[in-house]
Formats: sequence, structure tokens, C-alpha cells
Amino acid sequence: LLTRRIQFSDLDKDDRACLKEGRMQIMPSRDRGGRAIFCDMNMVQDTSYKRPINRLKVWIYIMLTLLEEEENQKRGVVMLLMQLGSINPANINRELTRENPRIMKWIPLRVSGLHYCIEDPLFATLCRLTLVGSPPDIRTRHRLHFGAHTE
Repeated sequence: LLTRRIQFSDLDKDDRACLKEGRMQIMPSRDRGGRAIFCDMNMVQDTSYKRPINRLKVWIYIMLTLLEEEENQKRGVVMLLMQLGSINPANINRELTRENPRIMKWIPLRVSGLHYCIEDPLFATLCRLTLVGSPPDIRTRHRLHFGAHTE
């Protein structure tokens, strides 16, 4: 075969450092529906990588790791995207915000639920407006939570 499963050794030193930072991880327990939970902290303004490609490679590595379990293929995955603190528009990495949705289009992973947890009121309003303009099938799987991360 020309393909093989992705391995930790496929990541370079900078990718491994980004992964070990712990901003993206699979939670050890599942939700009530038996779905795996993927948590991504500070997705918009992450500083745990040297280059944006490092974060994208780690995102792909985690998504492909989730696909290895048959249960995740059947039930899907719940994504928890947390943005802590206020957001400075100058610090938003445009490449990451453009490439993450593209990656999710070609990875055959079903996202059963997507929860945005946001502290910044301006960013929360922007997310609400984006969700209003989304197709109904996407809107039903997304939830927006606003408040401090301690709540």
C-alpha cells in the first residue's frame, strides 16, 4: 500500500512542541452520547507554534487520530473551541482561520456538535452574526456560550 497511519514520528520538532503545549487535545472521557470530545483553546489567537503550518499539522494529526477509532466514525466528535480573554484583531492569524474550515471539508470526520466558548463580547457578537447567516444544518449543531472560562 502507498499509505499508512499517521504517527507521532511524522511530526517535526516544532509540531511536537505545539502538540505538547496542550492547547489542542482529546478529552479522556466521552460525552453522554458516547462521542469523543476534542478541545481547542485559543484557536483564533494561539501562540504555541512557530509557524502556522505547525498548528495545522497538529490539527490534522489529532483529527486523523480520532478517525482511527470505529466508535468515533459512527457517533462523530464533539468539538469544544474555547477563546479565553479578549481578542485583538491584529493578532488573528488569517491563514489559520482560512485553512481550518478547508481541512474539515476533506477529513472524513463527522462533527456532531460544535461549542464555542467565548469571553470577548465583541467576538461573541461576530460569531452570532456568522451563525445567523449559516445554513440550517450547520446552525443546529453549533452552540455559542458567552462568559468567563470559570463559569
